[in-house]
Amino acid sequence: MQLRRLETCGNIFRRMASTKRRDMKDAKAQVIHRILFENGPAPRIKFTEQEMLEHETIHRAWQLHQKQKRDRQQRDLERQYQKMNEACDELERLDKKLYQAAMVVPKDTLYPITMRIPTQVPPKVAWNNEWKKE
Repeated sequence: MQLRRLETCGNIFRRMASTKRRDMKDAKAQVIHRILFENGPAPRIKFTEQEMLEHETIHRAWQLHQKQKRDRQQRDLERQYQKMNEACDELERLDKKLYQAAMVVPKDTLYPITMRIPTQVPPKVAWNNEWKKE
């Protein structure tokens, strides 16, 4: 049984970076290739024992901060939802007819299908002057 040598990430990057440039005729492929393989992987940072302890402490503190922030946002959302339910209950108690009208969901209100998904690049066509609402 023949064992194959495992390739490390650095070996893969070097092998892929050594592809011939004449194979990259497409401009988009050239840009992608340059971004992915030009610099190679960053060297790993070597920490001393004290630096590692400091790093882990800062990392745990950051994780704790993020958790507290998420919990705060969750509590705010729950409080908003509870207030919304209380307002709906109060409206139902005061005026059933108005409550029924408020709870009706219009069937013609849909998410705009023609809306573009937000991206970091501008659209190919900036404005469509011929677009009409159906």
